[in-house]
Order: sequence, then C-alpha cells, then structure tokens
Amino acid sequence: LYSWTRMKMERKDSEGALKLLDRAISDNPKIGDSYWYKAIVLNQIGKKDEAVVNLKQALDARMKRTPANFQEAIFAADLLTQFQEFGKSVVYYEQALREQPTNARLLITLANVYTRLGTQDKAKEMLDRAQLADPKLIEELKKEVEKQKK
Repeated sequence: LYSWTRMKMERKDSEGALKLLDRAISDNPKIGDSYWYKAIVLNQIGKKDEAVVNLKQALDARMKRTPANFQEAIFAADLLTQFQEFGKSVVYYEQALREQPTNARLLITLANVYTRLGTQDKAKEMLDRAQLADPKLIEELKKEVEKQKK
C-alpha cells in the first residue's frame, strides 16, 4: 500500500495517494503508519494543518515504528514545533541529532526548542555544541542578530 502511495506521489497524483491512505485508515484506524504517510503527503501538497493532525494521530496510535531516518525525524519535529508541540518535537530532534551529532543548524534549532520548554541548561549545552561544530555559523548568526537590533 505504501509503495503504491509513493508511486502515486511520484506521478503527482496526490488525490490518488490520499484515497489509498484514507482507505487504509478506514480499514484499520489503529495502524499509525497510515496516518504518518498521510501527513507526509498532506505536507507535500501544502496542507500543513491537516498534516499535523495526521501526525498527531500517528503518534496517538502509538506507532510501532519511529521515523526511519534523519529526514523523517526532522519532518515530524518541524511540524510539531510549528504548532508549538515542543515536548513532542524534542524527541524527534534528538533522534535526528543521534544521526548527525555535529549538525550545527540542528543543534541551534534544538537549543531554541529547549529554551521554549524552559530547559535552559540543555539549551546552553546545544549552543555550546553548535559553537564547537561550526564556529563560523555561530559568528554569522551573532552578526545577523546585531543587524536586527539596529
């Protein structure tokens, strides 16, 4: 089913992909993967609000699988963060970080999420790691912040 969904998306048939996924959800609403893939399709066609709803349903269905790779983890985290679900998004950002522990941009994003959660020690740790990973990026960001202050 999910292979057919991918094939339909490759052919730019998002409506067909969504019909397949809706049928799968109708057949067994307890399978989180169907919601997961529906969230991906909806996000790709610009329906972010609906994508988040489906992502939450996938999480609520207690998906047996976690995101399979860096991109899937970032996708889940970014959508959850967009809707201020920081406690849930941090789990996926941390998963992505395990795959790319020196990704300075990811470390900065994670620092921002920890700040929003009120976990300043973790936020500082992420910023320190970002500084070590890419000092040039940190300096560029500092300059940009200074420009915005003016």
